[in-house]
Amino acid sequence: KIELIKFACRVRQLFIRILAVVKWAATTGKVTACEDIQNFLELRARLIRETSDSLAQLAREKLLEARVPSFPVTDAIDAMTLGSVNFLPKRIAEVATSFTPATESERQKILPRLQQILTARISTSELPIQFTTVIIKNGLVTLTVDREFEVKLGITNDNLSSPWRLYQTKLFLQDPEEPGKK
Repeated sequence: KIELIKFACRVRQLFIRILAVVKWAATTGKVTACEDIQNFLELRARLIRETSDSLAQLAREKLLEARVPSFPVTDAIDAMTLGSVNFLPKRIAEVATSFTPATESERQKILPRLQQILTARISTSELPIQFTTVIIKNGLVTLTVDREFEVKLGITNDNLSSPWRLYQTKLFLQDPEEPGKK
């Protein structure tokens, strides 16, 4: 009888162990999911660490020479406030500002051709409908929007695709409280 009880106790212990292993095996899906999540997070942490290390190394070694140049702010302020550039070297200023106006006979030869080119440019351009007046005179195109503004445009060469040059702008401003006063 004692041997039978010992055998039953041993078998019971084995069944308890087998039951624990079976229950654990039933939760392995959760365990493997947790392991996958942990592996993914470790991979991301490693990538972030490697990226930060390489960025720090790049900043220490390579980016020392990569600095923004100091801009000539005072020269830009002078150019904006005074309307002229005084800081050019003398030789460049002479070349850039040397201008010999055309004689009257040259102007009489050039103006008809310039008028043709400007007429062709205006006729091929899509002008907004707000422009109420278009006048071509003395090598300039004057575009007007009534009671708003007037601009004078010109060209620097006879190429039809070259950009327009803005030579003059007039703004017609008026006080909204005093409509008759400009």
